[in-house]
Amino acid sequence: MPNYFEQEELINLINSQINRFCETNESFCIAIINLILNPEEDDLPDEDSVNKFFEEIINSSKVLTQSESYTFDGTGYIVLFADRLESYTFTRLKMFKKMIFEKYQDKIAMYAGIAECPSGGMKYNDLIKTAINNLMETKETLQTFSNEDEKTSKSAPILKNPKLFKKIDIYIQKINKYDQYLGEHSANVAKAAISFAKEVGLPASEIEQIAIAGFLHDIGYTIIPSETFNKNGTLTPEERKLVQMHPTLACEHILKGIPEFIECLPLIQNHHEYIDGSGYPGGKRGDQIPLGSQIISIVDTYDAMRTDRPHRKAIPFDKIIDYYVENADIKWDGELITIFSAMVADELTLYSYS
Repeated sequence: MPNYFEQEELINLINSQINRFCETNESFCIAIINLILNPEEDDLPDEDSVNKFFEEIINSSKVLTQSESYTFDGTGYIVLFADRLESYTFTRLKMFKKMIFEKYQDKIAMYAGIAECPSGGMKYNDLIKTAINNLMETKETLQTFSNEDEKTSKSAPILKNPKLFKKIDIYIQKINKYDQYLGEHSANVAKAAISFAKEVGLPASEIEQIAIAGFLHDIGYTIIPSETFNKNGTLTPEERKLVQMHPTLACEHILKGIPEFIECLPLIQNHHEYIDGSGYPGGKRGDQIPLGSQIISIVDTYDAMRTDRPHRKAIPFDKIIDYYVENADIKWDGELITIFSAMVADELTLYSYS
């Protein structure tokens, strides 16, 4: 193993995180990152300026402190992401890439390898080797975090299978028949969730499941009396309890056992859960909540707040943004809120997809 991975402080830090996982069962990730200067470009930045800019990115990301990132071999880095699943770390790396591209354009390519504890290893050396292997694999297949990859992802069509869409449409019509607003809201959430997931940089297979869940996330309401759903006033405790069961009603009474929807059921079941444990129906926390559920939850909340409802008027845009800022890293992952807040400035972008 190269000498730059034998820094005592780095070893002690990651070992302490491994010990913490053994005590709390809270996972974490490490990422090994290479920034490669493109020799075909003119006026390349020097390594010192690149390192300084990358340190600024890390410090601004609010996910780690300066002592938790290490520079090695010029423009190579190892970064610790505490309390994160691999999908969350991938999201953060996509944000790093975006910031690097905005400053350097095509002058720098970014490669990264991720290792999650415990799946990537329960010892320091095992985690490092897993991350190195994943880094080398991305280099060999030229899978960079490049701007061209981002363009491809954003333009990729979703729900291309006509049989699958026909199956989904059966349930979309069920929602529309139950309540016209709910049908329009469900379509809005699906469209916005697709755009959001593409901006995050998720693969097409995951975006497809988010799209399905977006269309069907509220189908559980169709079991609830419409007068309860459209009540112009405060719900009784019994009514509120029933309303908060709509994710479970969807998954266990309407969509259960349908092969096409098996993978999206966890996204629907958890789309009202919050990372601080204050959501429903299960009061789940943090990494217990799928990334796709958070994406749907964020856009679901936005579309509901921007629309007139029987019990309230639409909420002003600035108040909506304030609400998201106040709940970053409380209800939802802060980095997701950063990405989404930038998107909602242009609703045409948010509600359009291929």
